[in-house]
Amino acid sequence: MEIPFHELPSRIGELPKDKFIGVFCSSGVRSAIAFAYLKSIGYENTKIIEGGYYEFMEAILPGKLFKHLKK
Repeated sequence: MEIPFHELPSRIGELPKDKFIGVFCSSGVRSAIAFAYLKSIGYENTKIIEGGYYEFMEAILPGKLFKHLKK
């Protein structure tokens, strides 16, 4: 699930507190704010995904994630 930064407060009910939540953005500013916000309201299993959107998408292109996990 992807929730745009500006929609996070109004859609917070869609995020489960018992699952891992990863936040990322192109510059790192919005992800840092989203991370702090989620932590402050009890989302303990939250992490910032380093590298932004481009590097995140590169990592999950078909086949790359599976190959990485097999090593």
